[in-house]
Amino acid sequence: MDILLEGEWKPGSIVATFEPGIKRPTTPSVEQQIARDWAAAELEAVQHDRLLFPGPLVRVLHYERRSHALCFRLGPTDYREYIGTKSLEDAEFRADPLTACAAVRTADGKIVVGRRGHRNMENAGWWHLIGGYVDPTHDRAGDGIDVFGTILREIEEEVGFPRHEVSAVCLGLVRWRPTHKPELIFFVQSPRTSAEIRPADDEHEEIRPIHDHPDAIQEFLEQASGRIAGPGVACLVRYAAWRHSTDL
Repeated sequence: MDILLEGEWKPGSIVATFEPGIKRPTTPSVEQQIARDWAAAELEAVQHDRLLFPGPLVRVLHYERRSHALCFRLGPTDYREYIGTKSLEDAEFRADPLTACAAVRTADGKIVVGRRGHRNMENAGWWHLIGGYVDPTHDRAGDGIDVFGTILREIEEEVGFPRHEVSAVCLGLVRWRPTHKPELIFFVQSPRTSAEIRPADDEHEEIRPIHDHPDAIQEFLEQASGRIAGPGVACLVRYAAWRHSTDL
């Protein structure tokens, strides 16, 4: 796991411009690999009853810290391009879609984690935090992208907490080496308790609230070791350092 940036960014302090005309560079061999890998993914989806569609995503073109702001330039890509380029070492040709996950804290002092259902194409059966891909359709805001809107949308869908009730702060940007995928990590506070979790979708086969205490977080990470997504680990570790001043 690569830690690209750490900080504390609140709504309004992340600027993400979207440039739909900047396409991903490619070559015939790269396009052939995309076609092969997508065909294999389609076959896997049929054989294992998994969900797969080439939906629109956003590609990270550039990011930088400017004073108190975090700035992104984003271009268009889609899930098909991601599947076909995630193994490439040359970043010029990769889709590198931007994603987000959050340590969601409930009013009764729990952090929400989820085990992904078997119909997920990525990390089925693995633990992760609440999150998903930045969507250029759902998360569009004028000429840019609202990445806070992304994480609030995902929380509403996966946990059932209305987006207007929660508050969010971005704690950093990480990249999981196996897929090169950049992911924003957030802390989100909800006024609702863990007993009020009402998922609106079936992305997770299990939702588990764990105590918001360094010992409980460390115990969960040890139990889930080898079956938890890297960005989820990074988010929990960063959250513990930020909130509890504890290195896990």
